[in-house]
Amino acid sequence: MGSELRFFVSLDCGQSHDYSAALVSQRVGEELHVTSLSRAPLRTPYPKIAKAVVNKAMELEPVGAFGERRPVGLVVDAGGVGRAVADLIRQEIRALPRSKSPKIKFLPVTATDGTHTSIGAGSINVPKRDLITAAVVAMQQGILRIGDVPNAELLKAELQEYRSKLTRRGYESFVGAGRNDDLVYALALACWSWSHTRQLQPEGRQERRRRPLRRLGGLDPTRFGSGA
Repeated sequence: MGSELRFFVSLDCGQSHDYSAALVSQRVGEELHVTSLSRAPLRTPYPKIAKAVVNKAMELEPVGAFGERRPVGLVVDAGGVGRAVADLIRQEIRALPRSKSPKIKFLPVTATDGTHTSIGAGSINVPKRDLITAAVVAMQQGILRIGDVPNAELLKAELQEYRSKLTRRGYESFVGAGRNDDLVYALALACWSWSHTRQLQPEGRQERRRRPLRRLGGLDPTRFGSGA
């Protein structure tokens, strides 16, 4: 059994009056399959959310013949209230019994208005446009598959409301016309993480990259593939 990641759990953290969304994605060949998409009820305590996503990650990989388990990716929106949730998740991971748990590759990601990605000790700062672009590219390339899961239609509705625009300085930004964008962010975190898995070392060295600007226009949810 190899060590390559097959599963990622991604979490977008909402404030007390906003939803928090968790998404489970699985790599199947060259495709990315969304197998679970859920929202926590409003005002769900953050410790409960942290415990739930770590437990979900633990359920994803079966135990091999010699007790081995592949690592599982867990990426969380660590900006704003997400910083506290990220700390809670770290505590949950440290408390796991090592002999019975898969190794969790934890990626705390903070969306920024900048133009480059920086990876340092325990933190990953990513331009918001890069996160959204990762989801757009996955759709355009036809590698994203969403099965018959709860909240799939809500996700597509959120995508319909998302638009890109250029700032006065010529940077591209993304805004949603609706109140909620938690499902879109959970998807974006997953797609970005999958596309950067081999490069990410959140507890290690610094990394800085510049990316070219791309004008994407509105997001088209009809570009989603259907699940098998």
